[in-house]
Amino acid sequence: MYCTKYYKPDTRQQLWKKSYSSYRSLHATNISETKDGFTIDILVPGFDKEGLELKIEKDILFVKSTKEAPETTIKYNKKEFDTLKLHKRFRLPSTIDTSTISAKAENGILSISLEKKEEAKDKAPKNITIQ
Repeated sequence: MYCTKYYKPDTRQQLWKKSYSSYRSLHATNISETKDGFTIDILVPGFDKEGLELKIEKDILFVKSTKEAPETTIKYNKKEFDTLKLHKRFRLPSTIDTSTISAKAENGILSISLEKKEEAKDKAPKNITIQ
C-alpha cells in the first residue's frame, strides 16, 4: 500500500503495480518521474532498435521483440537460451498524453518518455488574495 501523500494512486500505482512482464522475460526496468512526466528505461542488451516494437492499445503500452540465435553447428551438452525475447506491458495512467510518447534505444537501454497532460503537471503554489 502506498502513502497517498507521496504517491498519487492514478499515476505511480498504475505504472509500478500494473506493469506486467512475461515469465520468460528478464529485462530489468527502471521507472522515474519528473514534474513533466515519466521515463521507463528497459535493459535490452542484444536487441537492435529496428527490431523493437512499441505500440499502445487502449491504455496499455506494449514493448516486444524477438531475436533468433544464429545458426550453428555446435553440439551443446546444455543449452538454456537460443532466442532472445522481450515482452513487457505497462498500464498507462489517464494523466499521460499518449500522443507525445517517444522512445530511443542506446547502449542496450530502451528509454521511453511519457509526458503528463498539462492539467496533471505539478504547478507552483498560487496565493489567493482575500477580499
